[in-house]
Amino acid sequence: MMDMTTQGEFILAPGEFNVICPYNMAHVVTNARLITHLTKCRTQYQKDCERTGKPKDMRICNFNDNHRVFAPEINFHHERCEDRYKVVETIRYHASDEFARKIEADRRRKEEDETRFGGTNKDKHDQDKKDHKSRSKDAGHSRHKYDEDKRSSSRSKHRDEKPAPKIWGDEQEDWESESKGYEAAYDPQEKLSHGGILYQPRGLSKSERKQFRAEQKEKANQRSLAETESLKKLDLEATPTIKKERKEEVMCDAPSPSSSYKIKKEFSLKKEPVVVKKIEKKEEYDDFTGEDPFS
Repeated sequence: MMDMTTQGEFILAPGEFNVICPYNMAHVVTNARLITHLTKCRTQYQKDCERTGKPKDMRICNFNDNHRVFAPEINFHHERCEDRYKVVETIRYHASDEFARKIEADRRRKEEDETRFGGTNKDKHDQDKKDHKSRSKDAGHSRHKYDEDKRSSSRSKHRDEKPAPKIWGDEQEDWESESKGYEAAYDPQEKLSHGGILYQPRGLSKSERKQFRAEQKEKANQRSLAETESLKKLDLEATPTIKKERKEEVMCDAPSPSSSYKIKKEFSLKKEPVVVKKIEKKEEYDDFTGEDPFS
């Protein structure tokens, strides 16, 4: 065995320590995993002995299975084994007169209980429990009767007005009535087929998968066209209608040089008749000279 202070970088739990395997000195394991390691290593040791022809001279201690000793040293180990005292003392106690007296005392105590209570302590406890339940039931029944007798006079007035109580089991049960008025349950397959979710169903053949993909592509195209049409309708509803008009002004000279005419033509998208307006120029004179400034 190795001391915990010389175990280097290994961190062990409290109470653990390293042990060297008796079958192979290069194997070092903890005491908690020693029995598991010995079971595997013993099998390998026996195979190696059969292959090389060596004798199987490793023996197991009678007092502790973790102790594996060579055959010439087994008797020496049995005399000085650390677990010998525990095993021997246990066997010695069970074979002693003290243990026999204890067994006899327990047997006599059990017989006295059977003769005194007509059974074991467990039977007596069960009987007491039944008696307690019966007393509690009787007490509750008597109290219930007392309350009923006390209020019987007040209840007799309204006894005729109350309907007769319904007894369970008189009416025939109709299981189909529960399903009436309910819609069909939710079908996820139906939701996937009509929704815009791409998925690949399982259990289809090659031709069925090809047909399914074609149907999905067609549905996707139809959905995209429907979305485009709906967006166009929304755009048309959102934009207000504006009436656009085009106006053109034409200036021409009148036959008389002293006056001019301004002809204004209006053209619109409604194809309204052309309106020709004649605008006469106002004559204005200079305040100081009295002459016509346009002449």
